Amino acid sequence: MTSILRLRIGPRAASGAGRPLGLVEILDHTGALVGHISRAELSGAEASGTFRFSPISGADVVMGIRRRGVTNPLRNRILIAHASGTDELQERKLANFMRFSADGIVAGQELTIKVRFGGDVAITHGNRGIATLRPLDARRSTVDIVADADERLVGICVLSLLIYRRYEQDVDIAAEYFA
Repeated sequence: MTSILRLRIGPRAASGAGRPLGLVEILDHTGALVGHISRAELSGAEASGTFRFSPISGADVVMGIRRRGVTNPLRNRILIAHASGTDELQERKLANFMRFSADGIVAGQELTIKVRFGGDVAITHGNRGIATLRPLDARRSTVDIVADADERLVGICVLSLLIYRRYEQDVDIAAEYFA
């Protein structure tokens, strides 16, 4: 049986001297700090949809929604920059109208991010489920990830929740026009 690492995502408890504002803390099940999420910049990505995961030890991962162009106005592309290079995920055709679903090649294997009917987000890499993301409310979430995932996959899993929430905001805005 694979061991699971449970991460909690929530706003910074307090700000003070030496604690920059705008950071989101990532804590493990014992309350130990694993890393931070912050806004980021990534060439070709929307400023409002780009985030950085900075682990306590290891390299940063940046994930952002690519600006839509004339050639493909309906499907988002998601850029992932990490120490090993840059990867790209793309929303699946037609599936993105019902529920968020994106896939692409990361570390030589297919990575899939898909929302289940219950609202959880499942992430698979190759043929192996590596994470389940559970939004608890608008400001808190949990991420259950296999303990042997490399730091790049941990960063992608944590940031996928923010990319998914950004997708939900876009859907809500579009729904207002058709309501």
